[in-house]
Amino acid sequence: VLKAMAEQNRILPEDYEFASKQALPEKTTIEIKETAPYFIGGVSKELERLGYKDVSGFKIYTTLDLVAQSYAQRAVQSQLAKLETTSEYHQKNKAHSLQATLVASNPQNGEVLALVGGRDHRLTPYNRIFESKRQAGSIFKPIVYLAALESKEGFTPLTPLENSPYKHTYEKQIWEPRNYDNSFSEPVPAFYALKESLNIPTARLAIDTGLDNIIDLARDLGVTSPLKAFPALSLGAFEITPIEVLQVYTTLARFGSRIPLKMIKRIENMDGEILYTPALETPFQLLEAGDFATVTSMLHEVMLTGTGQSAHARGLILESAGKTGTTSNYKDAWFAGYSANHVAIVWTGYDDNTPIKLSGSSGALPIWTDYMLAMSNILPHDSFNWPTENMTTLDVSTEDLLKAGIPENKALPAKFYFYKK
Repeated sequence: VLKAMAEQNRILPEDYEFASKQALPEKTTIEIKETAPYFIGGVSKELERLGYKDVSGFKIYTTLDLVAQSYAQRAVQSQLAKLETTSEYHQKNKAHSLQATLVASNPQNGEVLALVGGRDHRLTPYNRIFESKRQAGSIFKPIVYLAALESKEGFTPLTPLENSPYKHTYEKQIWEPRNYDNSFSEPVPAFYALKESLNIPTARLAIDTGLDNIIDLARDLGVTSPLKAFPALSLGAFEITPIEVLQVYTTLARFGSRIPLKMIKRIENMDGEILYTPALETPFQLLEAGDFATVTSMLHEVMLTGTGQSAHARGLILESAGKTGTTSNYKDAWFAGYSANHVAIVWTGYDDNTPIKLSGSSGALPIWTDYMLAMSNILPHDSFNWPTENMTTLDVSTEDLLKAGIPENKALPAKFYFYKK
């Protein structure tokens, strides 16, 4: 390599002589399998978008965090291997290769820190973070509740939502959503419908809030894929990429103050001249921070007593908020979650879109938990920076939930932050 650099006049003769006499560098303590090729693929896409087609000799400084990347790759590979060896279904489907993605950001500045676009770049260089559009499922539901907080007067985490059989007619069609376990019940509080990922109450709320309002908010949050005002939109029945999900949840973690994600810190030419640095954009506040804080408080309850509670059972002590997602026929498993200082999105599925028989809790959350447990060794253990203006604490007792018809095994006390307008 040194000889080739000297022949191409990329280093001075004296530098070549000096470097040739040096020992080879010792093995680094941080192992990055394949040197983060999916991340580099994302950087190449960003360079193309910025108009840099030929970067020969340039220095590209990226946002990659080697420690986070190593943890992300280890979590994806180890948990996929575990899922395949412990599941009888996947033992019988060895012709398929279960895939997963993980992409993470620092919500303070929007920098993408780790990016795993698949199980093994050597076997499948297809970068699913940017190129694979899959149904969003229930990770879209927080947008429905956020839109309701913004537009429906008097809506709170305790607002009762109908959980009875529901039919909605549109364009001469009848849409009849069902809960995953095909159950019905008396009206349930909004927070409970979200933490238990109930479809019927969410669908009713979405129709009442207005699908166009929800689409507008999704666009503001960072969804760029096509969306149509069909009722199933409320349950995430459209296709989206993991990088779009990361933008949405990074904005949620920032309580609605949106900044664009970035992978490149600066570009220098061969002479060391700085050709590009990201513009210092002023964060744009989408809605009132209190609405976002309320949703985060509800998603925090998901982690404590809802579909994400296994993360804490496995030892995660970071204050976190998150949402599971499972699409129809179990074709996609998602988990989107964040702490005050870190956001991570996980998707698990088959490339051919056949069912994987795993939910967000069983197929994606274990990968997210492994990653966040490792990151918790280096991340600050900060609580969310809850806004204080107009804050009200809502306490819900077991007795309150039992009176609302919640099953005894799920009638767990909860506390929320709600922000009056």
